Amino acid sequence: MLSDLLMPRMGGQELHRQVRQEQIDTRFVCISGFTNGTELASDVVFLGKPPRAETLYAALERALESGRPGR
Repeated sequence: MLSDLLMPRMGGQELHRQVRQEQIDTRFVCISGFTNGTELASDVVFLGKPPRAETLYAALERALESGRPGR
């Protein structure tokens, strides 16, 4: 799943928590223009905005190839 960190109604971190409750095997990539002081779960791949196409592709590939911690 590709999500922005800051969104109306539900932020990326809350979305991640809810997805984890229902779909354990979903991989998560989060993008944001705000990079200071944000702590994300260890299984979230983070990208700063705006990501270059090849950086986005590499992050998606990394997320798909990795499993959740402890698996």
